[in-house]
Amino acid sequence: MSAQAIVAALTWCRHHLLSFLALAFMLGIGAARQLSLQAENAFLAHGFASLPLNLLVLIGLGLLVLIGILLIKPRHALVLAGIPLFFCTGLLHGWQALEMPPDTNRVIRRLDERSQVTLHGRILDMVEFDGNLSRCTVAAQGLLHHARHDAAANPRIFQPVSGKVALRLRGQLPPNIQPGTAIMALGWAERPKKRPERGPADPALIQAAKGIDATLWLQSPDALIILPEHEPTFSERLRFAPEQFRQKTARFVREHLPPEPAGVYQALLIGSYQGLSEEQLELFKMSGTLHILAISGLHLSLIGGMAAAVFYWLLRRSTWILLHSHAPTVALVLTAPVLFLYAALAGLNIPVLRALLSALLVLFAVALRRRRVHIHLLAGAALLVLALHPLALFTASFQLSFSAVAAIILLVPRLPFFNLKAASSRRSKALALVVSLMLVSVAASIGTLPFMLYHFNRVSLIGPLMNLLIEPLLCLWALPLGLIAMLLLSVLPQVAALLLQMGSLSIKLSLFVLKVAAQIPYACLWTITPHPAEMLLFLLIVLLLLHNRPGRRYRRLAACCLSVALVLSFTNSLRLHRDSREARISFIDVGQGAATLVELPTGKRVLIDAGGYHLNGYDVGSRLIAPYLRQRRIWRLDAVLVSHADADHYSGMPFILRHFKPKKLYINTYPSTYGAYPAMLVQAQQQGMHIRPVAGRAVLFEEPGLILECYGVKAEEETALFTDNDRSLLVRLAFGRRALLLPGDSAARREQLLLESQGSEERRKEELHGEALRADLLLAGHHGSIGSTSPAFLDVVQPKVIVVSAGASRRGIHPATQHLRLWQEKGIPVFSTATSGSIIARTNGEELCVQAGRDKQCFD
Repeated sequence: MSAQAIVAALTWCRHHLLSFLALAFMLGIGAARQLSLQAENAFLAHGFASLPLNLLVLIGLGLLVLIGILLIKPRHALVLAGIPLFFCTGLLHGWQALEMPPDTNRVIRRLDERSQVTLHGRILDMVEFDGNLSRCTVAAQGLLHHARHDAAANPRIFQPVSGKVALRLRGQLPPNIQPGTAIMALGWAERPKKRPERGPADPALIQAAKGIDATLWLQSPDALIILPEHEPTFSERLRFAPEQFRQKTARFVREHLPPEPAGVYQALLIGSYQGLSEEQLELFKMSGTLHILAISGLHLSLIGGMAAAVFYWLLRRSTWILLHSHAPTVALVLTAPVLFLYAALAGLNIPVLRALLSALLVLFAVALRRRRVHIHLLAGAALLVLALHPLALFTASFQLSFSAVAAIILLVPRLPFFNLKAASSRRSKALALVVSLMLVSVAASIGTLPFMLYHFNRVSLIGPLMNLLIEPLLCLWALPLGLIAMLLLSVLPQVAALLLQMGSLSIKLSLFVLKVAAQIPYACLWTITPHPAEMLLFLLIVLLLLHNRPGRRYRRLAACCLSVALVLSFTNSLRLHRDSREARISFIDVGQGAATLVELPTGKRVLIDAGGYHLNGYDVGSRLIAPYLRQRRIWRLDAVLVSHADADHYSGMPFILRHFKPKKLYINTYPSTYGAYPAMLVQAQQQGMHIRPVAGRAVLFEEPGLILECYGVKAEEETALFTDNDRSLLVRLAFGRRALLLPGDSAARREQLLLESQGSEERRKEELHGEALRADLLLAGHHGSIGSTSPAFLDVVQPKVIVVSAGASRRGIHPATQHLRLWQEKGIPVFSTATSGSIIARTNGEELCVQAGRDKQCFD
């Protein structure tokens, strides 16, 4: 490359410096995240000594590059020095946000494990209720541990603390609880658990991005009391006024509208999604229109436009102002406080903050008569957001919001037929406007596609069309009427209610259109989670196709070749089953339930159970199990097995059957009519699945040196004392010298039956393979309850390691304390999904390795 080309490139970079600095800052924060995942502990002790060696090396190299660059021409030094400087700044800023807070009074440092506490503090935001769960955030002020006997602290005295605590109650909180209320609450507190296997859904990362230190679960509304306090000061009233108005608006909307339009209006006006049902959310997700509900630039544009028009009309009434100032500029400046106020009312989440900062930068540019370059405004807004909340970079709202706006700015002018000004007649102008709106939607869809697949594993093929239909109904009809109603609900509530009812007509029409669109075949496609390299490759292909400089034909050829490579890479696991030398067994963390994924060396994949006990409306299949399978790049399952008809073993299976289309379903022979189990069997039949009830021994898959089999109770073996748990299918995987045993919820009676059957050599060979019950890894029966995994059964199995699939709320029961004591005496390592998250076991037939969080043990 010639020196002239280098200078031209540096000049171009200098003209787009802010964008490159923002990208460097983001890369620094991303590098900090990767370094934290590689560290032995995600939250190392604070201080310079805690920084890992590779982080210090990166910072040192950045400083050396900076010193060297400063020695070259000053005109280009800002470009070359600014990028490594912002990268190092982002690296340090991100690392500081990821490590444990240095303040010893923070709640997150006072909680080591799930414990019963009494918390006193002040409600920070509006109380939201979705019909099952109430939630809000508390600014903690004092904490009392009920089970802690610490010699350094009196257990009967509240210890001063700081930080935010997420308050949760299965039920509805008293209506007089509002932002600013001083409360005292008794419940079970736990700090967010780190689950890196969940990728973007890691709860610790999500809570850290929100600044949440812990979650406090209340057992009942009586566990919370309101504390008497002095009359609030003016500053306190001002601080909590926006959130109080949000809560008042939500209550007003619920009281004057039916549930469906009320939920949509709450999302449009105040950014609360708790009023939306699962069906409504699915409609917006399926159609690719969920972003319309997010408060963003369009909302602030409407607010700013109306406020600017009112201020300009008032300013024109004064001759002095017209003679001594520029009235339009003054009107725009006066709009800034209005935008601040509405952003506060909307909750100041990431899309709102992005739109607010972009709007303020536009107002600033107009006031100073500076040329507005939209991509620079977006880059400036991104830098400001990440400076305030560095971990927001990893949230779906940040990535989708900024990628959509960036795509519109960069792609729309380069898309074909985008020439609105060239239209002459009204008809052609109307057509050009429709085409332009469609192209804007297409550009936003292209920009957000990799992030939609990464976070939600789905893409809407009807998104551009549905945006063209739904956006005018909600944003140009319902939203303006709703905003006017917000202004009037305190002074003219009857008029406000009338406006909301008028706006609800467009919401009902929108929901009707969405329901019709949901019937379109292949309107929405589900996919696996893309690799970050595939996401970058997609963005590179888009840039190559839309680049207008000389050599376009060669860039298109390169884009076509890269597109073929991308498609082959993305669908590789769908077309081919990669052979491996080891079997991989994943005990998926589903809370209080069970789900085990078995991946055989030949590529066969079997899911054993898929259930969990959660709140009403929470589908463990779609929320936890399916994302895990898609991160494993699994498109289809070869078979599934439901051990028995308990909801904590099958509640998520309907979603898995519908989206992963297994060929076979193994069940026990007991015809349960309880709960949703019969509907699951009907669904499997309608999908053409082979349903096999198992009585006795059944082989799922058999390969050289490997067999995966299950064993069901025969009718003649049952007794009057048998329960549903005793009818569980027992699954055993034997590979080489290693074996794994999954007994479902088998209780002592079933275990005794198994012990008796394995005593007969002839019967043992007929019913179970090889050495019958012996196994190196045992999944504790019935989640480790006291009624299962008897000492006699344990002596026969002789496990080297025990895995427990249970929720944190069942500590002391699942697993039972007596079992833990016995297993410890026998020297058997125990891993639980409640503490370690998803647990991975790998074996090549000779060695067995178990990975639980950052703890790994291997057994020869």
